[in-house]
Amino acid sequence: MADAPAMRTFLVGCMDSAAKVGFSLVDGREFLGWVDEVADDRVFVAWAPNPIYMQATGGETWSPDDEWIPFSAIRAETLAWYDTSAKRWLTYPD
Repeated sequence: MADAPAMRTFLVGCMDSAAKVGFSLVDGREFLGWVDEVADDRVFVAWAPNPIYMQATGGETWSPDDEWIPFSAIRAETLAWYDTSAKRWLTYPD
């Protein structure tokens, strides 16, 4: 598992470049969206709009509410970001 400083550096880079990020959480959820803010031990994320989520919630919202996620809740081996210049997903720590 990645240490918190390394994960923080990766997530700050994604935030600064406005890269789309994806990862799995230890609770089984799959995150896809953007990094809005990074603290020492957690990240504030904005979930990408998702029509499947909208259908599952009765058409009221397109995505879960933005939320703070502790680094300890992220499965580091699943971290990835979308490189628009290469048009492909790259995994952490690439």
